[in-house]
Amino acid sequence: MDLIHQESSWLLRLAEEQDNVRLCEILSEINMDASLSLVEERDPDFFALLNMHFGKRYTKVYEDTSGVSPHIFGCGSIITRDAWVNGEKNQVGYACDLRIESKYRRGKIFPTGLDAFVNYVSQDSGVDVMYFAMLSDNTRAKQAFFSPSDYRKDQPIVKTMTPYNMVSIQFTGSMAKPNNRVSRAKHGDIDELIHFIATKEKQRQFGFVFDDTLLNQRLAHWPDFSLEDFYIVRDRNNRIVACAAPWNNESSIRRSRVVNYKNEMRVLRRLYDAEAKLRGFSPLPNVGDCFHFASLTHCTVKDDNPAFLNDLLKGIYQDYRVKNLHFISLSIPLGSPLEKGIKGFRTRNISMELFSLVPRKSPLAGMDFRTIDPGFEMALH
Repeated sequence: MDLIHQESSWLLRLAEEQDNVRLCEILSEINMDASLSLVEERDPDFFALLNMHFGKRYTKVYEDTSGVSPHIFGCGSIITRDAWVNGEKNQVGYACDLRIESKYRRGKIFPTGLDAFVNYVSQDSGVDVMYFAMLSDNTRAKQAFFSPSDYRKDQPIVKTMTPYNMVSIQFTGSMAKPNNRVSRAKHGDIDELIHFIATKEKQRQFGFVFDDTLLNQRLAHWPDFSLEDFYIVRDRNNRIVACAAPWNNESSIRRSRVVNYKNEMRVLRRLYDAEAKLRGFSPLPNVGDCFHFASLTHCTVKDDNPAFLNDLLKGIYQDYRVKNLHFISLSIPLGSPLEKGIKGFRTRNISMELFSLVPRKSPLAGMDFRTIDPGFEMALH
């Protein structure tokens, strides 16, 4: 057992393969507290999505040791990878899967465990900065990081990095044709495609170090994903100016199941479903059912030109509107020129935020990583 921290009634350790079933249960039991309340399901393999990052994986488990047999009551993961940090090749950690049962949330268990885990990963991997995503209206999670408490004074430093919208483009009818040529990628496009994505990633804060090795790993190991899933926009000079690859991993890795529609989402759902019935597109899922969607991976747009993004989305939309999905999703940072690229589409925005997470002893502890162009693959969140 790789022990990270121990108290009289609980301990924190690295997860083992035999914890898989319990970790899947935790994800499905603890919902994200927001107006659209969801649970994430990753059975039969909790670790499958984490492995798709192709970095070093750390998953912690909180374990209650006060009873007759140990009980896992929480978890969290960090994946470290090569990244562009302030324009230099370095390493970064991406944190996710943070869950803890309600009766253990008060007191010092969460902050103590967070501090111990982040320091453990930092010392083991040499990573000086990490980041994570959170729903903007997930008040419960924000309280865990930001509510004033003596227990939290030694927590890692958490700062807003990028407010963004998870944009859902809904399939509600036909769409005008793009102005530039949109096509599926072929083998002959690979070298130019890699160069195009790699150049943009190097400009991003925490951008991926993108090369043929990483692309080939994704093509080989991401289920239901291939080179032909890439859509490419070319300008009149036949140069790539935008690309993205929709990826639907619902059947193989992860499902998003509706727990509840609350507050304004109840009204929006009734209006949306009424229109869906009249116009013949898919209504929103019932409570207990899953959303069916594809995430736009590798979404890259030259100079963040909204016209190029608009063409890209039109090309994808025309093909995917017949696939019986609720939506396609992408992330667009607030204040980005790309916000204008979704003009003409029926969209639903869910406010989210990226936060930097820096150990207090890190040489980067005082740094501000705020950016409107983060290296973030939402499909891996």
